[in-house]
Amino acid sequence: MVQPPASPKSLHRAVAGLDVFDLAALSCAVNAAGSLVIGLALRAGRVDAARALEAAWVDEAYQADRWGEDPDSARRREGVAADLTAAARAFETLRE
Repeated sequence: MVQPPASPKSLHRAVAGLDVFDLAALSCAVNAAGSLVIGLALRAGRVDAARALEAAWVDEAYQADRWGEDPDSARRREGVAADLTAAARAFETLRE
C-alpha cells in the first residue's frame, strides 16, 4: 500500500521541533512499539502505555490466539510493556 505523499511530511513535522529529551523518550517508545505513530500518540497523551502496547502487539496477539502463546513472545511483550511504560513516564514528566 502506498502512503499519501503528505504522510511522511506530517510525521517529519511532528518530530522536527522536539528537543533532545522528547526525542530520547520518543526513540524508546518507537523502538519498543515498532511504530512512529504509536510513539507520537503516546507522547501526545492520546494513548497510555497499555493502549500503546495493545496497538503494537496486534499481530503477536493474533498469532498467540491462533497458535498458542510462545514463551519467548511473552518475555518480549514484558520488555515492550516496560519500555512503553518508561517512555510514558518520561513524556508525563516532560509535560509537567
